[in-house]
Amino acid sequence: MANDEISESDSESHCSSVASIGSSMYAVPANLLETIFQRLNASDLCSVASCSRWLRDATNRDSLWRTLCQSRGWEHYGTTTDLAKIASYGPSEQGTGASEAVHDRGVTFQNDRIVTDGNAAGLTSTCRWKCVYMRAYHLHSNWTRNLSHFKELDSGMYPSLLSQNLVVDGDLLALCTSYETVHVFDIRKGTLECVIREDLANMNGALKIKDAIVVVFCSNGIIRSFDVRTGQMLQVMEQRRQRRIKSSFFDGEFVVLISTQDWFSIGRRNICYINVWGVQDGKRRLLTMDEPTGNGGFYALDYRNKLLAAVHSDNIIRVWDAKSGKCLHELECREIACSVKLGDNVIVGFSADHNNAKCVIHIWNLDTGEYQKEISCPCANRWDPYLTNNLIMILEHGRVHDLMFAYDLRGRSVTKKPLKELIIIPTFNEGNGSKFFFSRIYSDKRQTKEFLFEASSSRLVRLLTFKRDLGDAGIIWMDEIRLIRYNLRDKILLIHHYW
Repeated sequence: MANDEISESDSESHCSSVASIGSSMYAVPANLLETIFQRLNASDLCSVASCSRWLRDATNRDSLWRTLCQSRGWEHYGTTTDLAKIASYGPSEQGTGASEAVHDRGVTFQNDRIVTDGNAAGLTSTCRWKCVYMRAYHLHSNWTRNLSHFKELDSGMYPSLLSQNLVVDGDLLALCTSYETVHVFDIRKGTLECVIREDLANMNGALKIKDAIVVVFCSNGIIRSFDVRTGQMLQVMEQRRQRRIKSSFFDGEFVVLISTQDWFSIGRRNICYINVWGVQDGKRRLLTMDEPTGNGGFYALDYRNKLLAAVHSDNIIRVWDAKSGKCLHELECREIACSVKLGDNVIVGFSADHNNAKCVIHIWNLDTGEYQKEISCPCANRWDPYLTNNLIMILEHGRVHDLMFAYDLRGRSVTKKPLKELIIIPTFNEGNGSKFFFSRIYSDKRQTKEFLFEASSSRLVRLLTFKRDLGDAGIIWMDEIRLIRYNLRDKILLIHHYW
């Protein structure tokens, strides 16, 4: 018998040994197995799951897959953005050219990858957070490979279109025109749903859409809401005095705004009124801030999940419940308070020190108001703050070039050095934890490089790079699943659906 041959007795011994090892796995305590599995990445977990039905069930746990979603910044796909409820778009009407070829094959998520109840094999259904991870991974892969469904929307009647003139909610796109009308499209079907023309002579381009309701803010201080299905006006919300709107928000239920000259002197007190309207009943609620001394002043406002945060000149950040009008927190900044952002269970305040030599970032717990962290950012010029997916970003506008600094909530810089020469266009999907934002670098050769980044709570990753000549299509809108570009030359909206 050759040396490399195995006798029948040896073969039986080997099989017995393997069976013994396999059976011993069932004796491993469940908590120890989970500890081992928690150290594996998604690919390793899938490899383990493919070994046996028992191991598949052991790795099919929400506690494992939610942690993996958190590590990739994908947890909001199981909370604020449910990809399972967003239908994929159909085949492309046409490609985008040889330089940016779009392949429909592989773009659409294959739902049969997820095991559901009642399957023929009798397998346990895929756990919820594994489903979230699989869908998020597919969407991320489409973005990184620039695979999308592509549609064109003719907007040739509009001589100009800027990002503040266009808003998207679900499949509905609303845009203001220079003819003082609002056009609402279904971008899935590529059809015009309605045209709103009613008394928009003072329309200043401020526009919001949510839950099939469009809210138009006019420069004379009047706000109107419309049903996009019928084009009929629902409510007229008018301020006591005509004022220019400074900040505005709409979440489908409440319209929130602050306008210029909302500070009034009563005796020796200065009072600021923040207007909150119910879009269905048109009733106004006033949130007030009293400042007993000083000239008064209002700096910034942010709104999210029925909570409103505001900064004014006594360096106090106040947080209200928009429904009840109750003030939940009064948070003091030691430096000159400039801005505030609401994140996932955090309040982030931004201050300038007295020498204007740096930006100081303050972080509080949203539930308790407890002070958690102070971060010092070395930006000395004019700067703008952003909070995307709990990643803090400071854009400094310099004389020569712009710089961007990025920090996680622990105060750690997530970039080795500040990003230079960026013009940042943040995600326009307000308050939904969206993690994509866009930047551009202009070269000396009349060409533009456009970079798309992904921001999670702990990292900043470049996804895509576009090259185009100036005057060609530029990005004017992004959310989690789509990107919209505008071709100035042909007056066409180019819509890329990545889901």
